[in-house]
Amino acid sequence: PYLFMGEEVALSIRAWTSGWNIYAPRKNLIGHQYRPLQMHTPHYWTAVGRFLERPLITDRVSSKIRDRIKYMMGYPEFSLEAVKRDNAEHEDDEAYNILLELDHYGLGTARTREDYLKFAEINLEEKTCGKLTWCSEGELE
Repeated sequence: PYLFMGEEVALSIRAWTSGWNIYAPRKNLIGHQYRPLQMHTPHYWTAVGRFLERPLITDRVSSKIRDRIKYMMGYPEFSLEAVKRDNAEHEDDEAYNILLELDHYGLGTARTREDYLKFAEINLEEKTCGKLTWCSEGELE
């Protein structure tokens, strides 16, 4: 919840490590239209704030959720030691604890994080991604 950019990688790494395969159709059959802010159409981040009557809630919560995803992905600067060190003063505050409930909502055990990073062609040290031609160009493995 409360995340607009990053939910795809969070869902895919959790699914992959839980044993689910990821596929891409060779041809796009459907899509969605994203409207720029200048068109004054509703957007996720404003709709949630209006609904909860807390206009900036997504800004505050999303940054912690992104940190949680970076921890799950294995970003070097989000190691377990670094996360514990950086959150020591808030360890009892659930709003700051990005490690909360990871046993239920973290990675699976059927495949490793490293398996996922190799499959998705993600290099966290260099912060780069491969071309994923199986996805972008419909090429078979």
